[in-house]
Amino acid sequence: MKNTKIWIWLQLAFGAANPRVWSVLNQFEGVEDAYVTLKSGEFRNITQGEARAITQVTLEDAENIINHCENKGYDIVTYEDEGYPNSLKGMFNAPIVLYYMGDISILNENMAITVVGTRKPSAYSVRVAERICTELSKVGIILVSGFANGIDSMAHQSALKNRGSTVAVLGCGLDVEYPKNNYKAKGIIARDGAVISEFFPDTPPHAPNFPKRNRILSGLSVGTLVIEAANGSGSLITAECAIEQGRDVFCVPPTNIFDNRYAGVIKYLRDGAIPTFSHLDIIYEYYTNFSHKLLTANLTSDYYEQSTESVIYKKDKREAVNKIIKSEKSNTQNLKEEKSNETTTGDDNTSVSPIKSNKEVVAHDYSELSDEQLSVVKLIEQGIKYADEISYKLNMEVYELFPVITELEIMGIIKSLPGKAYDII
Repeated sequence: MKNTKIWIWLQLAFGAANPRVWSVLNQFEGVEDAYVTLKSGEFRNITQGEARAITQVTLEDAENIINHCENKGYDIVTYEDEGYPNSLKGMFNAPIVLYYMGDISILNENMAITVVGTRKPSAYSVRVAERICTELSKVGIILVSGFANGIDSMAHQSALKNRGSTVAVLGCGLDVEYPKNNYKAKGIIARDGAVISEFFPDTPPHAPNFPKRNRILSGLSVGTLVIEAANGSGSLITAECAIEQGRDVFCVPPTNIFDNRYAGVIKYLRDGAIPTFSHLDIIYEYYTNFSHKLLTANLTSDYYEQSTESVIYKKDKREAVNKIIKSEKSNTQNLKEEKSNETTTGDDNTSVSPIKSNKEVVAHDYSELSDEQLSVVKLIEQGIKYADEISYKLNMEVYELFPVITELEIMGIIKSLPGKAYDII
């Protein structure tokens, strides 16, 4: 950490995510040597703008950023620090400084998968994202995403609901409340994961920042999963970065090959992306190399067991797969039996629970809830409600509803029941 000020000084002088800094650094033995020579004005292989910035920026400017981060509770890691993510080292234009909240070391200890997709997913994509991300989280895989609305939020929230770890990579500074409806989740993610930014803490979410951010999204993981992306989607930039970095690209097949919302996914599937029908397609791909990282809980004499719905390892990969499939079949059968006991009533043809809640509702403090959260809570207080019923009565799209429900679950206000039903705790 001794050269932190110099690394930040370089970032100030050349700009965050600027590959020129590496072109310059590669001509010196180290950052200290680079700083002394650049400040002396003797190094000529730079532009006039770079020379002007080098003259104007000082180590005191860098120290001010360090002090700001300390006051805010942010941590800083530079390229030469021990805690820097190993997966980013060696990639083209690796970030020289990262600002973060939480525990960045988990990225060097566990396998990670990046999940990206549209901000306005279809109901199909919401179900797929929730299912796949939930199961990946259960086996200890870190879910990396971009903290945007839609698929990104589904990835982060699926990990949080299952007490897994997730990492959010921002296209703005840690100080910035963006996106407005999501920023409070930063603290929740940081408890068991991390929120990371290459940009200075007060950097606004300018559009050019996000393509620059995407190389970090893909670089942190062994592979990138794309769930619903049209042509021109920012998710495809992340997929392209993954390919350039030698990482795998997974794509969920579309529900309709003629739907333009999936045109980008179709292109990558045609070009050789790995079709992903469930979490097993991703686990199969890495089982041999990463089983020691996936199966670390509840060690017994014969096998590692994560949970009754997770992978069980007993020397043979096929046996592990069979265990998962058997568990999933059992879960499906149980769900069918539960649904067979449900009834549908009401003139509006919406699904209504046959169960009535007779328990006394625990008093909660709703003062910090958003308008959307409060609307959902007030509806569920009337009795157990199903997701489609809530969506219909509040006129909310499914992709808008599930992040709200997940946040309320994390806050300990509601709980999920079989069949996508919800009740007040």
